[in-house]
Amino acid sequence: MQEPAKGQYWFPGGRVLKGELIPAAAGRKALEETGLSSRFQETVSIEETIFPRRGEMACDIHTLNVCCRLAVDALDGFALDGTHEGHLWVDAEQARALDLHPGVIGPILKCLA
Repeated sequence: MQEPAKGQYWFPGGRVLKGELIPAAAGRKALEETGLSSRFQETVSIEETIFPRRGEMACDIHTLNVCCRLAVDALDGFALDGTHEGHLWVDAEQARALDLHPGVIGPILKCLA
């Protein structure tokens, strides 16, 4: 629902707060955007993405995306916040068949390998 990845499937995420370590940031963003409490397991990859200016964007956006594997005990509390319009649960075969952004498909395939 928001630029720069508006209209595409993308991972929950956002800024890391000053003094916040990646594992804590990943868990915080997962809870804020999906309602799921989680435990950090590992950093899967770091993806660099450049989004050319479009739509409501004021300028091009260059992001570094730290993609993490998190574990959850249950999906009971799953609820997307207002920054997302939908979600997918995929296996590797389904992920390969979809037209996903390279910054999304790469980490998914690494996690499912």
